[in-house]
Amino acid sequence: MILWSQDEAIDLVPEDEFFKEAPAELYDAVSGILLNLSMSFLLFAHVNAVTPTT
Repeated sequence: MILWSQDEAIDLVPEDEFFKEAPAELYDAVSGILLNLSMSFLLFAHVNAVTPTT
């Protein structure tokens, strides 16, 4: 993770150590789960809004 100051980049966590702890497969899995949950929520909200309440 890199924070930019006015003069130079401050490297808080070396990137190789960061990716050693969290591999790319983990990022893919987490993003897939989040996408799946958001799509499920949107579908549920849409069906809930369209369904008549009588």
